[in-house]
Amino acid sequence: MDEMSRSDLSTESNLPAVVENHRLTLRQQTFVEMYLGQCYGNATEAARLAGYSGSDNQLATIGWQNLRKPEIRAYVRDRLRTIIGSTDNILEQLWKIASAPVSAHMVVTKPATYDEDGTKLDSMHVRLDYSAKVRALELLMRYNRMLEDKAPVEVTVKAFVGVDLSRV
Repeated sequence: MDEMSRSDLSTESNLPAVVENHRLTLRQQTFVEMYLGQCYGNATEAARLAGYSGSDNQLATIGWQNLRKPEIRAYVRDRLRTIIGSTDNILEQLWKIASAPVSAHMVVTKPATYDEDGTKLDSMHVRLDYSAKVRALELLMRYNRMLEDKAPVEVTVKAFVGVDLSRV
């Protein structure tokens, strides 16, 4: 198992919060930095780059075991907090994108052109790109559990065969 789930990171609130208090070897610290950095969550590659030796299967096992050690898990959690910030900060940034004015979503597709005298020859072309706004809104809705599957609504349609609807 190469990846640590979000719930694994958030359930250990009793572990030390200050990174300096973690008692990790230099190799373990390097493993975490590689895991969160250039290895993009690949524990096998992080173990290799941290200096562990062995076959791919052995390195995968070392990486998996490292991610199960409470000290390393706490260090990963604290490093993630340092790197990405708190949930409130992330939600605030998403809200800024979602509530940005229309002008923030304008993309210049062709700049205006002028001659040497400063006379405008051609106007600037602009298009609106709401993809960041829509994605931010989607993430906020997911965070607030607004997009969870809901039971389908049952619709009953009655058909009147041979009935003059103008009389009903």
